[in-house]
Amino acid sequence: MNMDSIIESLAVRGKREHPEDIRREDGLLYCGKCGQAKEMRLEGKFSGRIVPIICRCSVDEQRMREEEERIRRVEERRERCLPRDNMRKMRFENADNMKHIQLARTFADNWEQCRQDGIGLIFWGNCGSGKSFAALCIANALIEKEVSVWFCSCVDLVSELMDKDKHSSIMDRVSRTPLLILDDLGAERETEFAREQICRVIDARLESGKPLICTTNCSLTEMQEAAEKTQARIFDRVLSACVPIRVVGPSRRKSIGEQKLSAFREIIENEQRDSVSA
Repeated sequence: MNMDSIIESLAVRGKREHPEDIRREDGLLYCGKCGQAKEMRLEGKFSGRIVPIICRCSVDEQRMREEEERIRRVEERRERCLPRDNMRKMRFENADNMKHIQLARTFADNWEQCRQDGIGLIFWGNCGSGKSFAALCIANALIEKEVSVWFCSCVDLVSELMDKDKHSSIMDRVSRTPLLILDDLGAERETEFAREQICRVIDARLESGKPLICTTNCSLTEMQEAAEKTQARIFDRVLSACVPIRVVGPSRRKSIGEQKLSAFREIIENEQRDSVSA
């Protein structure tokens, strides 16, 4: 395509004249909103030719459209990656500034480096202390960066792997997803079949070289000194690739339950006061 054709093409695509736009004495079109020129006159070989240019508000509108499209993509990805609505609300902006949250945020902020080095995390601590919350904060932060995450409980994963028709696609997803989060590692230890399935999942994940995040109610000592052979293999592999982070604190679930109970008591008391007043 020669230069004349390019100029003609630009002129045709650029003729988006709005009612508020103004054509001034110099013969050029100016934006009626921001006052900047929407056309320019060429010099040199093509002297006198007028071609469209972008004014400031057009740039702002384009950026707004791009941001709206980005938000749409992020929310679609969030729904695919995190199946339950409460998972999508677990974010750093809703978290207390505790040590394990600070470390989780450091991982999310340095995702590219962690991804390249295959660095993972394992959050361990008492039931309800906030391990899954920390992992989900990471998940939501990375989804915001348009990174795909797969968050699944080990119990549910074992159940899915029992379906032979799904086994191949699940293992492919284990290896392919940029970040895999295995929730409640150790809860599957009741049967040898379950332990073997989780061991294969972890082997496939580590072979992929991609980061793995786990949560577990097992203590660091229990992980390091697991007596059962397959369980020992699982934790040995996990600890070789994942930095252990202890999560200390009161049960978040208990705290939430107490808040709901308190709110319900307040409702009852208000109803009693209203009935007395009536």
